[in-house]
Amino acid sequence: MPTETERLRAIQEELNTLLEQKISDLLARAKTVRELTSQLEATEIELRKSESLKSRIESEISAQAGRGAPNPDTARRAESVQSTVTKLAKTRTDLIAQLAGVAEELKGATGGLV
Repeated sequence: MPTETERLRAIQEELNTLLEQKISDLLARAKTVRELTSQLEATEIELRKSESLKSRIESEISAQAGRGAPNPDTARRAESVQSTVTKLAKTRTDLIAQLAGVAEELKGATGGLV
């Protein structure tokens, strides 16, 4: 039959194991937040670049229209850039949703401390 000291040691070991698992889980979630944040930052940069390019192309199309008919190549470029802007905006929305999900998981995992 285990002594009281042995039982306390077993409880302490179990608590240490649970704590290590909890810390490991929190570290993994923190890593996920860092990765998602990095992806979101890169997406934001690309989105701003694409929106700026779209604006320049639209100005070019307007200038061409003032001189006659717009260049079809310019119109195709505008469509391509608009497609890129739309995809990047969706990616940004998805990343924000993923970050919100991980934040909720962290909040639950820490008992609301985060």
